[in-house]
Amino acid sequence: MSRSKIITLLLVLAVFIVTIILGILFINTGLIETKFMGVGILDWFQIIVVIIISFVVLNDFIKVRLKRSRYGKLKYKLKRKDKKKQNIGLVILVIIFFIQVSIFSEKFNTFNLHTIVAIYFVAMLPLLFLYRNIEKEGLGEGGIHYWGEIVKWEQVLRYSFNENKLTITAHKKIYRKDEIFEIPFIIEDSDKNEYKAFLEEKMSDVI
Repeated sequence: MSRSKIITLLLVLAVFIVTIILGILFINTGLIETKFMGVGILDWFQIIVVIIISFVVLNDFIKVRLKRSRYGKLKYKLKRKDKKKQNIGLVILVIIFFIQVSIFSEKFNTFNLHTIVAIYFVAMLPLLFLYRNIEKEGLGEGGIHYWGEIVKWEQVLRYSFNENKLTITAHKKIYRKDEIFEIPFIIEDSDKNEYKAFLEEKMSDVI
């Protein structure tokens, strides 16, 4: 597992643990019954969480769209060889989502404000993965289109062909450290020369 994924998982775990600790403290100290401006602390917490999550997801969506418009259209639409893993991950997230909804709503029988907020909270991650998963991928004028991101040509280190696979090796800054990663695409052998000429042209432009 890459360094960036480990750090991300640790951050998510830390937020989860802190949330549980704060929840226990609020319950044990009686602060959960406190009201501010006539609204309970628990309700305020839910409102803040909804606002933060909405901002994060909306910001991510806008960034994806802006990058698409800024770096040009997709020239060659390709299938990514490891896309199946992400599709499986998305299916697992959706299954977990419905299990969580079933728990929150007492097997789909109770739908009050707290339940709806909880469902909204857990729905955002599958939604984020979904719209990134359906983004078209391949080679574009401005860079490599990859899971909603644009890997600019100056970030590409090298490329290689192996039968029906094109592997792009690139680098980017993640948590202030340069990380190298690979993007494997499935190609038709008959199109190899066309892709090679395009890659040579784009790589020579940034040298």
